[in-house]
Amino acid sequence: MGIRPKFWALFILVALLGNTFAISSAVAKGKDAVLYSKEIEAQAINYLEDKLAFSKYPVELEITFGEKDISIPSKDYSVDFEVTGKLVEMGRNQLLCKIWVDGQMFKKFWISAKTTAIVNVIRPVRPIKRGEIITEEVVNVEQVRAARPLLNTINRLEDIVGTQATHNLQVGRNIDYSSVKRPPLIDQGDRILIVVEKGSMRITTPGLARKGGFKDAVIPVMNLQSNKVIYAKIVDKHTVEVTF
Repeated sequence: MGIRPKFWALFILVALLGNTFAISSAVAKGKDAVLYSKEIEAQAINYLEDKLAFSKYPVELEITFGEKDISIPSKDYSVDFEVTGKLVEMGRNQLLCKIWVDGQMFKKFWISAKTTAIVNVIRPVRPIKRGEIITEEVVNVEQVRAARPLLNTINRLEDIVGTQATHNLQVGRNIDYSSVKRPPLIDQGDRILIVVEKGSMRITTPGLARKGGFKDAVIPVMNLQSNKVIYAKIVDKHTVEVTF
């Protein structure tokens, strides 16, 4: 009496499954390892984030390299990175990736890292005319991505509020330092109050500014009572002080 066909099929299936398990078991017991490209990318980003900890801006990193998943003939391996050239917080950084196996150099390759900084810029919320004094209400702080340094661009409100536009400023355009100037507290020809203080003594007299200037600047002023020109320090837009 022979073995029925369905039993032959079952016997063959068991034999095949047995071979499959044996192959899988052999792979699991092997000493090879695979370094995945995603793992290389994550390690490179962590390395650069540590290196760029000094940056005054938040940064975004985009990593590119030609290698795919890498088969390594041992599980005893390590990976390290090295920046070549100057490290920049905006632009491209080049890394040399080295893979060591059992203490020996196994592979090295280049990694390119595009580094983008998130920076503040100041932009008008409405057109600003030349000569207008800029207040906090007419500008806005916005964040932009910059792949290169934004030279001369103003990024703090305190650096622009109270300044005067040197030309017409358009909505949505970055404002730089060449677009504004500090208006003088006192202009030439302004009538001012001259204050002289020494100890508990305080004397005031009317004066005329012979030159304009900013706070703490020393300018020539005419004493309108004596018609003599003296030098005094600007205190505010109405007052100068003679110091001894």
